[in-house]
Amino acid sequence: MLCCLLNPLKSQSTSLRVYSIESPDIQYSIYTNGQTEDAWNSANIKAETCQGPDMAIESVKTTNRSFTIKNEGTTARKINSINVAITKNFIVPSVTSIVPVTLEPNEQLNFTISYKCDNQLILDDDLNGWDYVYVTIATDSDTISFNYLKICTLENRQGFDSSLYITLAIAVLVVAWASRVKETIFKDEAENMDEIKPIHALFFVIFASAILLIIFYFSKYLKTIFNIFFAFSAVSSLTLLFSQWAEPHIPKNSSLLKRYTLPVIGKFKYFQAVCFGLALTIVIVWFISHNWILNNVIGLSIVCLIFKVIKLPSLKVGTILLSALFFYDIFWVFFSEPIFGKSVMITAATSIDIPNKIVIPYFGDTPYPRCSLLGLGDMVLPGFFVTFNYRWGLFKRTSIYYRSSVLAYAIGVALCGLFLVIFRTGQPALLYIVPSVIGMSVFISWSRGELAEMWKGLPHDNYYSNMANEKHNIQLSSDEMKSEV
Repeated sequence: MLCCLLNPLKSQSTSLRVYSIESPDIQYSIYTNGQTEDAWNSANIKAETCQGPDMAIESVKTTNRSFTIKNEGTTARKINSINVAITKNFIVPSVTSIVPVTLEPNEQLNFTISYKCDNQLILDDDLNGWDYVYVTIATDSDTISFNYLKICTLENRQGFDSSLYITLAIAVLVVAWASRVKETIFKDEAENMDEIKPIHALFFVIFASAILLIIFYFSKYLKTIFNIFFAFSAVSSLTLLFSQWAEPHIPKNSSLLKRYTLPVIGKFKYFQAVCFGLALTIVIVWFISHNWILNNVIGLSIVCLIFKVIKLPSLKVGTILLSALFFYDIFWVFFSEPIFGKSVMITAATSIDIPNKIVIPYFGDTPYPRCSLLGLGDMVLPGFFVTFNYRWGLFKRTSIYYRSSVLAYAIGVALCGLFLVIFRTGQPALLYIVPSVIGMSVFISWSRGELAEMWKGLPHDNYYSNMANEKHNIQLSSDEMKSEV
């Protein structure tokens, strides 16, 4: 008897559908088949990543939202009441609807929830300017509940968070440390294959623009593909980088240096397998959790690896590359919004949760998960210039080039952070970094009378190998003199 009583109730409860009307062409499902969508249960969402799960959010500018209840069943349904509750007193909601009402099959009821925010009260009492709107629809057989976030104002929140300082400091420290590269991994391969050429700058801008547009339009459908692709790339990058770091510190007679051969993989050393296992573990844990710390470990490791793989051959090529990226960054951050409706760069950076940026969660209160972030490109591309200055300084036996370029990068990053706080909107970091880095390099080389030489670049006979050989020969001569004595 109980079973017979329950079945009709279940059939009735699943016959109602509730959805939000964003526009005549856009509707968001809220309640269907007896279940409330996760995004419309915002008050209970616990985000553990910077991007966070999807949440229904009513923005500052929105003063009302329209909803529809539709009877998709075969019997009439009665809507007894629609109630709206707010936990804070600075939002006064109201509902425009005619209830109770009976909905025949395929009939629907439209209702609107309006909000009146007392922003002055928020500012006077220094309150968080947001709250959750709890909606309860009582029917003849059950109750439908959902909630969403309403933001009244963010003016009382400071324009920056201390996480911004940490993010920018990490960027400067990593570029300063990782850019101290004398030779790339591929120094013994084909001549100059590790060097960036002027044509590469053009191809990079075209390729990067295409990737931005793909993410902008198709990120919703390609998230899994991007995650898988990036996971494979991260494992390869981390394995190579860990191997580069580990090998010089392993004793020559250690079993870790023994070579093994597998049918598909080929020859490898035992320590390389250990590095692969460590890299695979890090990436798997990140892939499952999307933890922001592992995101940064992977991202910063990739930055360090790129500096070991690619180099700038001259000031000329570096200037061409960064100048092209200077306009690329400005266009996709600022001037893409009138064309595409949103800033393509900002949307692409925040729509997928992959280690293509370093992120630090906000320490202050926020209405939804937020992080300070800086794209890896804003570290790697100026970092090429810093690396070139480091190598040029070795060539000229002075550290002024390296130190001044690190200082210039720090100034550019600081200016980016300053204008981010002032304008409270995403900034193209290269807008500030590129003039600072290029200007400093040109000024230092000009003041030392080396601008023309630096513009042409380093000699291709690998000065550093020759310098190492000279030191080796000096050491041999010293040892020979000692033996003769």
